[in-house]
Amino acid sequence: MNKKLQKPKGTRDLIGKTYEQRKAFLTFAENRAEMYGFSGIETPIFEHTEVFMKGVGEETDIVSKEMYRFKTAGGDDLTLRPEGTASVMRSYIENGMISDTQPKRFYYDGFYFRHEKPQKGRYRQFTQFGVEVMGAKNPAYDALVIQLGYDILKKGIPHIIVEINELGTQEEREAYLAVLRSYYEEHKEKLPKEDRERSITNPLRVLDSKDEQTKEVNEHAPKLEDYFSEESKRYFNEVIRMLDTLSIPYRINPRLVRGIDYYEHTVFEYKLDDGETDIAFGGGGRYDGLAEILGYHESVPSIGMAIGVERAIEWSGNDAYSKEEKEKVYICAEEESLFPIMLSILQENTKHDVTFYPEFSIRKAKKHFERAEKLGFSKLLLVKSEDELELRNLETRESNTLTRDGYRDFLKS
Repeated sequence: MNKKLQKPKGTRDLIGKTYEQRKAFLTFAENRAEMYGFSGIETPIFEHTEVFMKGVGEETDIVSKEMYRFKTAGGDDLTLRPEGTASVMRSYIENGMISDTQPKRFYYDGFYFRHEKPQKGRYRQFTQFGVEVMGAKNPAYDALVIQLGYDILKKGIPHIIVEINELGTQEEREAYLAVLRSYYEEHKEKLPKEDRERSITNPLRVLDSKDEQTKEVNEHAPKLEDYFSEESKRYFNEVIRMLDTLSIPYRINPRLVRGIDYYEHTVFEYKLDDGETDIAFGGGGRYDGLAEILGYHESVPSIGMAIGVERAIEWSGNDAYSKEEKEKVYICAEEESLFPIMLSILQENTKHDVTFYPEFSIRKAKKHFERAEKLGFSKLLLVKSEDELELRNLETRESNTLTRDGYRDFLKS
């Protein structure tokens, strides 16, 4: 017996409403990004694995557990992109954008891939919408990026709050990590196996562990803020001041570190603020050293964020981002010789805000009416001759006979 072919676990077929919801969200987000001065960029769906090994960090869960990595017949070591920032920075460097007027402001969206446990709003092939500001270090850009993501999510999810933290510079964090590793070594017997391993390879991730035993250990862990310079403190305070000015709700979370190695200074997440559910819809941060991590000879101060589109749609009530419904008209003809007339009507319609559904089959008018109603159309246009059309309202059952000129007047109205 042949095995029935099915989509891979953790993926979806986007059909009908789910397709339209995704498209509407991305259209809204792209338009909002352009209002904020960003322009689009698109990078390959796969990159040389080194881009993510260096850019995201070998000890992160993304690189060590979740990447879709493969070798080509020619021996290239490639990976389906698990996130967007490293690819955009690679493109920025490769295309010599550092010699252009700075900063560069990009938005992007598309499919990304991580082999993690599927759950509500989380898939192995998922959609992200992201923005990056590259080539500028200024708290105002941090606030701009946070504000843009907040505006996009607020459209569909009323109770959004920004959780935010300061990570300091790479140098400040290295000094802190040495102390933190020693602390966890002293308390390793109290840590579960996974957090014990992370305390060596990526101790910052232990700080935001969800394990109850680890939370108890973290109550008395050294504080990162004790290792900040005055400059780092001033930078973070200025970001906070701008969020206050913008009336964006936030809470400072000293345990927030994010799961990617390139972050420094500002990190943040967009969380549901209902007092019950701990769920993030996206986040981001500053990554001034990423260009050097990727092998460039100087730093490129940058800030970015990304939103998980599927999760945002599912928690928004699904239709929050839907575009305004256009007039939808089912169009058909009484005989095949009139199909060219149907096509010319569709061509004329490109100048107007009406959606047509052309049906190239010959059947009795009553059958067309029934089919149009079943498909959810409220109007039907029947081509009866080269200059005779019947426009029927399927809700009121009223019908009008129109000439081609009369039809054009209908479109304009």
